[in-house]
Amino acid sequence: MYKFQVLVLAIVALFLFGGALADSPSLMTYQGVLLDASDNPLVNSTHNVTFKIYDEEMLGTGNMLYEWNFPTLTTDASGGFTVTLNNLNQTDFADTSLWLEIQVDSDGPMDPRIRLTAAPYAIRAGGSWSLNGNENPDDLFFLGTTDNSPMEFKVNNYHALHFMPPDVYSSFNVLTSSIIGGHGNNTVTEEVQGGTISGGGYYNTIGGIDCRNKITQNFGTIGGGADNKVLAKYGSVGGGYSNNASGEYSTIPGGYNCLASGDYSFAAGYKASAIHNGSFVWGDYTEATVHTTGDNQFKIRASGGVIIGGGVDANVEINDANNVTAIQFHGGSHSMRMKNSSDELIIKHDAEAGKIILYPSGSLDASIELNGGNHLLRMKNSSGDLTITNDAEASTIKLFPSGSTTGESIRLNGETGAVVTEILKICNGCDISEPFAMTDDVMLPEGALVVIDAANPGRTTLSTRPYDPCVAGVISGAGDINPGLTLSQHGIFDDGQNVALTGRVYCLATAANGAIRPGDMLTTSNIAGHAMKATDRGRAFGSVIGKAMTSLNDGEGLVLVLVNLQ
Repeated sequence: MYKFQVLVLAIVALFLFGGALADSPSLMTYQGVLLDASDNPLVNSTHNVTFKIYDEEMLGTGNMLYEWNFPTLTTDASGGFTVTLNNLNQTDFADTSLWLEIQVDSDGPMDPRIRLTAAPYAIRAGGSWSLNGNENPDDLFFLGTTDNSPMEFKVNNYHALHFMPPDVYSSFNVLTSSIIGGHGNNTVTEEVQGGTISGGGYYNTIGGIDCRNKITQNFGTIGGGADNKVLAKYGSVGGGYSNNASGEYSTIPGGYNCLASGDYSFAAGYKASAIHNGSFVWGDYTEATVHTTGDNQFKIRASGGVIIGGGVDANVEINDANNVTAIQFHGGSHSMRMKNSSDELIIKHDAEAGKIILYPSGSLDASIELNGGNHLLRMKNSSGDLTITNDAEASTIKLFPSGSTTGESIRLNGETGAVVTEILKICNGCDISEPFAMTDDVMLPEGALVVIDAANPGRTTLSTRPYDPCVAGVISGAGDINPGLTLSQHGIFDDGQNVALTGRVYCLATAANGAIRPGDMLTTSNIAGHAMKATDRGRAFGSVIGKAMTSLNDGEGLVLVLVNLQ
């Protein structure tokens, strides 16, 4: 079974009719690819192919109007072929739908037939284009040149659009044409690939002022304006006058006399110069040039002040979606005010006292005070306050109870790391653990029972025998119970897995020595890493890990253990 792959969606666009439009068409050309049943091209092969044209769509119906047979049709290296179907009459194609039927070798006709329409008649003799529109889905027809010559469009005999051929000798190794619109003096350097000038530019014949737009590097873009230049690859100037994008990937959206000479730079406004890589600069209408002073710098010159979202009563305002001031920075009072529909927060810098003060809504009574003079942070509410001070001499931070600066309730010492407090409450764990390195640095499962490794001092290993007096603890973390307190010393015994030494922790267990009930003493077993019920009181001494707090009737599972080595 054979198949045809149509080179385009509309097969009629592949029919090239000879003769003038009013003449009777005499021939058309059909192109396709011959495939096997698995859609593989039949390359360099010879076949007996018959083409027929009918006035009905369904196989076995209608009148056959034309028939052509090609007994030795040969495909090319891609399975493609071209045939010419001749002796056609225009009257057969005028106002009726015709259908092409194809048969290859001994196969039956291919189903369905291919519909032909009158669209080919829009293509005139000699390859010219019709003013009524043209179908050209496979680029068989085009407007342009076939040699290394430019193509130009004119309006009233003046230059309007110029297409430059790609430089086939360019080291850039691409073939992309350049486009020049606007004044005829606009230029894209001859060897440049992919340059685009959309329009603009002028030449004053009276004064001899040449204000052409100019591109000298690959893939530069100028949208319009006059006297604009792109002198580095991928640079762009949107418009304006006398702007220069000389940094690679630089951008000038418009403005007057702006320079973007840094790579990836941006300049806009009036006499703005982004002369460093990755820089951004905006210039207001002030005569002097504003320029960047370093890479990756964002610089704005706005001599009238910066207002974000509107506002005239402050140096800077940021408005919400309803154009209501949400944040206000006021230079005169050294304050910042943040507001919403029902509340506001005022932050004020008291320069004389070296303070920063935060006020609650509608109040001038400080709620938070940052005092640089005495290294103090004070937070207040209606019923009291909290004072935090930094004792710089002793590298200590102190927290005081309400209304006092003596008798601290918490002391943090930065030199020794000591924390002194009356009550310490830990809320994210239930056991006290230490990190232990495991034998051979293997990672053991959480809940595994471990013993002291006599052959490797300081290390633990998985338990493997019952009533082992070297029992040490349980790998912490099973059953989503975290260590509450971890003990270690930096640089010494601070590597490995956390092993619970006291507190509550889930432990792997087995009921092989009897069902486990709350209160049972647990010891090691002959199942690696698993605890079992201790029934031999004599052997249990020194090998008990703790007491069970949950049950295990049979098999293996997790048991909550109150770790208490005995």
